[in-house]
Amino acid sequence: ALQKPYAIDLPRDFEPRNWLQRKSRFAPMDKERARKLETKTEYKRTGLGRHDLNPDQRARLLGEQKVEEKREEEQPKGNPFKERGKSLLERINARTEGFTKGGVITESGAEQTTEMSKEVKETNAVIQEKAALKTKDLLSQPSS
Repeated sequence: ALQKPYAIDLPRDFEPRNWLQRKSRFAPMDKERARKLETKTEYKRTGLGRHDLNPDQRARLLGEQKVEEKREEEQPKGNPFKERGKSLLERINARTEGFTKGGVITESGAEQTTEMSKEVKETNAVIQEKAALKTKDLLSQPSS
């Protein structure tokens, strides 16, 4: 004996779905669903609005000076190697003054002594004292 299926109240707009039918993700979706998806993701397209200002508007809003104005006020630093009037060796020596402990070698090959600044001499003396304290025990130990 077969059982009778019982009746269920269905909504008026109910359409049974064919579960065996496959849907392609490339098929055009219905307009209502596309509109809902569009309104849901609209914020992604519009953004938060923080990139809507151009640099001039932002500077005016914050009361800043324009970047071009700042550049005009500052004197551009020239390349010391492109300056005319001094020889290349003199310019290099001027930039590296106090870099070496000894003198500077001139174009002729002779060593020209340079005076170290007082600050450099003091810092070097402090460093040498620390090094001497650390290495004083090394001299007394016999090598094995």
